[in-house]
Amino acid sequence: MGIRRIRADEGLKLRSFCLSALADSPMAFGKSLFLWVTSSNGSAIALYNKCGFHRTGEIKPLAHAPSVAEYRMVRDLPRDGR
Repeated sequence: MGIRRIRADEGLKLRSFCLSALADSPMAFGKSLFLWVTSSNGSAIALYNKCGFHRTGEIKPLAHAPSVAEYRMVRDLPRDGR
């Protein structure tokens, strides 16, 4: 079995697919999914926005590097729980 490096555009599609699959999973209980992302990770923020997440306004310092901020992002789930 070989290992190959994936292109950036392939990685974006894969991450987007994985996030959507998680949110649409019958195992996704509750009203929303949330995550924390560092303020300096623009590509991750863009990906999460594309996948339906938005910033809540909540900010905290990164535990191991307090000068870096983390943003809380949330994605509301459909009302039927899927």
